[in-house]
Amino acid sequence: LWYVNDNDTQSPGKLYEYFAAGAPIMASVVEGYTKQQILESQAAFCVPLLDVAAHETTLLHLLKLHDAGTLPRVSSEFAERFERLKLTGELARQLESMMDFDRGEIIRVQENAR
Repeated sequence: LWYVNDNDTQSPGKLYEYFAAGAPIMASVVEGYTKQQILESQAAFCVPLLDVAAHETTLLHLLKLHDAGTLPRVSSEFAERFERLKLTGELARQLESMMDFDRGEIIRVQENAR
């Protein structure tokens, strides 16, 4: 998979889908948080964004790894860190903990309103 990002200020949602695919990633990115996450996957090859020769070298290297059957894979444990449902659930739990209310009471009020 090839991931391109020329800034480090936007959420890399597509990258998380790439992690879930498990396939190796060639990433053309700038320095920053996104590059750090990509490198943590241990299945990515980061290439300077505008370095054409580095892209060619990396693609040839990936082809050799493919032919040898030794392409790295993103581990499922790593990819799970970025699952949307899991992250959404965690966000909901955090928001609920900040609101300090009794969910059971809200459900009872809703049932009584019917």
